[in-house]
Amino acid sequence: MIICKLQGGLGNQMFQYSFAKTLSNKLRREVKFDLSRLNDHTSIKGHTIRDLDLSVFDLYLDVIDNELPNWEVDQDFYFLKEPRYTQTIDHRNFFKNLDLKCVHKLNSGINSTIYIDGHWQKSQWTNPDFFNFKDKSRSALHNHIESTTNPTVCINVRRGDYLTNYKDFFYELTLDNYFYPAIEYMEKFTEGKAEYYVFSDDMEWCKENIRILDSKV
Repeated sequence: MIICKLQGGLGNQMFQYSFAKTLSNKLRREVKFDLSRLNDHTSIKGHTIRDLDLSVFDLYLDVIDNELPNWEVDQDFYFLKEPRYTQTIDHRNFFKNLDLKCVHKLNSGINSTIYIDGHWQKSQWTNPDFFNFKDKSRSALHNHIESTTNPTVCINVRRGDYLTNYKDFFYELTLDNYFYPAIEYMEKFTEGKAEYYVFSDDMEWCKENIRILDSKV
């Protein structure tokens, strides 16, 4: 069996699901999903509370029934953890290098359950065919973007927990050193024909601070 921990927002959950299903197909093992991180709504500094978002897709999640035991010290399990975690968390049984070789190694000699914990944001593990929306209705914005002949550009401005939990990681992600240079690049790339669509959890801040011609947004 393979057990995959689901965590983070929708994008991260899609990476994790895709990686788990890909690994399941390669190793010919069933896969189940651990929701303990998503079910834990304890308010902890630096931890953004998330819910299961994969329900927007037409897919099946085989979820483990109970809270996991002390996986960190259980010698009956092998752990496949993302490399960025291995510097701070010490497990006896996990593979530090995430590449195709680890799949062959897993396939050749491990009979115990494999527990995978990470985000797995690598194209080699992703498969968009896994994801089909349950609700296939289209919004007016969708229809407008599809009908326009101009190049369309999405500007995604995440504030919220980026201002609190992750501010040390994204202190350089400012208007002057990221957003404006990116807009300038897209203006040159599209010869000034781009239409911009801003998505954010703080639209009022975007309206007040992002300088783009109104006719282009």
